[in-house]
Amino acid sequence: MATDADIHSAIHRVGLDPKLRTKVRNYSLGMKQKLALAQAFMEGQQLLLLDEPFNGLDDASTHATRALLRELNDEGTRQLMGQFCWAAIQLMVSPATNRPRARVSRL
Repeated sequence: MATDADIHSAIHRVGLDPKLRTKVRNYSLGMKQKLALAQAFMEGQQLLLLDEPFNGLDDASTHATRALLRELNDEGTRQLMGQFCWAAIQLMVSPATNRPRARVSRL
């Protein structure tokens, strides 16, 4: 379970202000994306399943999110991403594998 310090740190790492008092329903799509990402990694998961993690982000936030995902990877957190834009994935991962009709039938 994440502590208050973990939560504040995760929110700060994605570029949000942990002291912001705006209700989440009033967040922009990009802010909601950042919050969802913080929620995904704040408990130290070894694997993150991310669906369109750059959707709704402006250019600066996209670059910052890429950098954060690389940091998380360097810290040992692996990521499995679904992304419509193949170029966005190629900028992120090594090696990148294109599986346009792939199905996960069993883990």
